[in-house]
Amino acid sequence: MGKPVFTAGVFDGYSSASMLTAGTTCYNTMEDCFCSPDYDNWAVVDLQTSLPIRTVVITGPAFDDVEYFRNIVVRAGNIGNDTDPIIGTTPNINGSDYQQYTLAIASGSIRYIRLQYEANIAAICFCKLQAFL
Repeated sequence: MGKPVFTAGVFDGYSSASMLTAGTTCYNTMEDCFCSPDYDNWAVVDLQTSLPIRTVVITGPAFDDVEYFRNIVVRAGNIGNDTDPIIGTTPNINGSDYQQYTLAIASGSIRYIRLQYEANIAAICFCKLQAFL
């Protein structure tokens, strides 16, 4: 993908948000993935134009960070904020290391994909975001 990713910051010692769309598939430590700050816990991928995306696949973190991939709300739309429609939420349980979630978009075109722990209590951590036509 290689699309721009916007976020409020990065948790100290973790990779920048740009790695989420860089196509990276080699993660050796949990710090190889992106983690947001605790209370500014969002990331927005800008597809740079509105596209008929039908599937979004997100890859979660590993080891001690799997708890920061619970209850993450995924939105897709043309605004890029918390008013875009929700396309899914990650489960309220710890997944396995690098677990993938596939979310469907029924119709329409989108420009932005936003991930946020909307309860605003903790960081979010994940390793990759892919969008498919």
